[in-house]
Amino acid sequence: MYGFILTSMFGILIGVIMTLFRGSFIDSSLRFFCTLISSIPNFWLAIILITIFAETLQILPTSGYESEKSLILPSIVVSLSSIGFIARLTRASFLKVLSKEFIVLANAKGLRSYTIGIIHIFKNGIIPVSTYLGLYFAAILGGSSIVESIFALPGIGSYAIESIYARDYYVIQAYVILTGTTYILVNLGLDLLYFAINPKIKESEC
Repeated sequence: MYGFILTSMFGILIGVIMTLFRGSFIDSSLRFFCTLISSIPNFWLAIILITIFAETLQILPTSGYESEKSLILPSIVVSLSSIGFIARLTRASFLKVLSKEFIVLANAKGLRSYTIGIIHIFKNGIIPVSTYLGLYFAAILGGSSIVESIFALPGIGSYAIESIYARDYYVIQAYVILTGTTYILVNLGLDLLYFAINPKIKESEC
């Protein structure tokens, strides 16, 4: 959950900043940063963070769950690569909306920048981003297995890996059913969210 919150907040924020400063040095630097963090493997990043913050600086726990501090490093590892993707997706989506004719019409009418940004640009540009965020939330159940194992966190992912080693087929089947059901429910929730964000979307287009 913490990883999903970090991904949503910083991914969209960085994407909005790149959109506002498009074509500038800030935009280029942030795009390079997003590409860089998106290419870092999670297991390698986890080892590096443990070495720096747990072993060298000794400000965060190495593994296990003792307090909320134990979730800081795993949350960063789970969210970092997705932050880069969300930021670039937000930038591309918002720039696409900016090129639409209704944005030109809204500026011609003399609408405030705040009104254009929130009502027209954000509501239309956030739909592709919300799609990825919804699927990312469902993928955390399976994708965080390695991270949970590295940090020795008690979670459903690490429990599934232990069940594979122990050949506990009942637990494995339950895990598959749970993740599959989660994907279905998340996709259903996304379809309903589209209508809430933009009521103009027709049912045939979803």
